[in-house]
Amino acid sequence: MLRLLNKHLGSLGRGVLTALCINAVGVLIIFAQHITLARSMGPPDLGAYSIVLSWLGISVIVAGCGLDSVFVRYSAPYAAKKEWSTLRALLRWGLHLSLRVALGLSLFIIVLAVLLDGLIPSTLQRAFFAAAFFLPIWVLVLLRQALLRSLKQITLSRFPDIILRPVLFLGLLFVTAQQCGGGLSAATGMWLHALSAGAALVVGWLLSRGSLPRCACVTYSPEQRAEWRASAFPLLVVSLLTVLLSEIDKVGLGIVSTLGDVGVYSVAARLGVFTAFGVDAISSIALPLLSEFAAARPKAELQNLVRKITLGMFSSSALLAAMLVAFGGEVISFFGSAYADAYQPLVILCIGQAISAAFGPAGFLLVAAGRNRELIGALIISLVVAIVAILLAGFYFGAIGAAAVSAGALVLRGALYARSCRISLGIRTGVFG
Repeated sequence: MLRLLNKHLGSLGRGVLTALCINAVGVLIIFAQHITLARSMGPPDLGAYSIVLSWLGISVIVAGCGLDSVFVRYSAPYAAKKEWSTLRALLRWGLHLSLRVALGLSLFIIVLAVLLDGLIPSTLQRAFFAAAFFLPIWVLVLLRQALLRSLKQITLSRFPDIILRPVLFLGLLFVTAQQCGGGLSAATGMWLHALSAGAALVVGWLLSRGSLPRCACVTYSPEQRAEWRASAFPLLVVSLLTVLLSEIDKVGLGIVSTLGDVGVYSVAARLGVFTAFGVDAISSIALPLLSEFAAARPKAELQNLVRKITLGMFSSSALLAAMLVAFGGEVISFFGSAYADAYQPLVILCIGQAISAAFGPAGFLLVAAGRNRELIGALIISLVVAIVAILLAGFYFGAIGAAAVSAGALVLRGALYARSCRISLGIRTGVFG
């Protein structure tokens, strides 16, 4: 048993190392992309771009129908049993369903933007038009990543979106900004983002064509489809609540404050995400392993795996948070003097991210164990608290209030997740036990 566990931990280490290398290059490119975007737009347009991107992220989750999580849950077991026909059937069914929903939502966004003419700023309206065309592309990216991640194809799942897309976006931003004399609009930024994402999606599809063996017959039973549908709905609810919780700070601040305030805060939020650099790399390979261990391994082995994952997540997040707190002022100066007020929100966000990472992979473990009720309950509590808090804190304290709400919501969610793991699964996920 110990030999088998060490084998899986070695697989985890190799997968994390690959993801870390890709993320390390991607972070530098994305950092340059954020600077170019901020300096080319200015706070008001960057604020509009961030608000639309937040709503787009929510729409992507709805259009995904929870199928990204279904892919992660079922693809690894099907691949292990070499049930390639069933896996391809799941993929085909999921893609068709998600694309239909995405196209419907795109049409709804276009109609809504037309109906809101004169009621919202024109820069927001034009950006929403561009987002409607971006939506189907993003959904395909989401499902492709989920499938390859579940098959432990880390490089293929991450390279097109972590490296290639930002490179293309950065290049398009630079060329367009030069042509426009530096005055880039939120809508133009959204169109360029959609174009770069589409190109990266095509390249990623070409690179990953051989990931699944070809099957002469692609079939599935009505019982299997019913099982997929039954699994998809609670996972959709979990994913939707999660993204709402992550985007409520920008959306809420946009309601009670100005686009300029949202633009300043978005710089802090984008930099704060870098503290999750190591967490993201570890989680990209941890969920399939947690699913496997939760289903077929003794609890002691699962606890050992969780402990190692938790230590990796917390140590990487705490180190990066400390670096951003120490040098955040200098980093923000690259974005321009208009964003100088982003430092205090950045400090708050870094602290919240580090504390949240201390609770370990509790959310992933609950997903792997199928504990959807506990996940949904924790997310609803955190989201309700965040909604009430952001409307008050954002109105009175602006970007600093939004950062405090975002950090507090992350910590509350992590604590509730860890509590559920301890009570319902008997697994301690916190870094301190």
